[in-house]
Amino acid sequence: MKGSESEFNLMEYMKNEFTKKNPRISVTLSGGGSAVGIGGLIRGENNIANASRKITDGEVALAMSNQVNPIPVIIATDAIAIITHPAVCVDSLSMQQLSDVFSGKITNWKEVGGADLPVKVIGRNQNSGTRYFLMDHLRMNGFAPGTTVEQDNPQ
Repeated sequence: MKGSESEFNLMEYMKNEFTKKNPRISVTLSGGGSAVGIGGLIRGENNIANASRKITDGEVALAMSNQVNPIPVIIATDAIAIITHPAVCVDSLSMQQLSDVFSGKITNWKEVGGADLPVKVIGRNQNSGTRYFLMDHLRMNGFAPGTTVEQDNPQ
């Protein structure tokens, strides 16, 4: 199994429970992000890709061309929380405002009724299903220039 960082702890728990009941079956688990897991599945490197996003039509086509038939199974649903520091004095944003903040159109919190402070965006890397979800739902092509990109969820 390989893939989503946001599902890693759940998958580790499931792997451990499975191994207790099936000690003769070896299961390995690694993270890296949803795209890493799906890419590994497409290349035949792993049997299970845990992803916090849907597999794309392009990924399905690529998998099929490699004689891999991906079968999506939903086991859980992620929740994404957008967090602002109390000092910025903003406790809610519309979807459009979120898109404008993450894409760099809004650069100061005063533009959305907050304090006169610069916006500092922190996001996830290219392999992240969370990043993919935000790009899709906020209809964005990328994060604002200068975004701090974190590799894993704990950061």
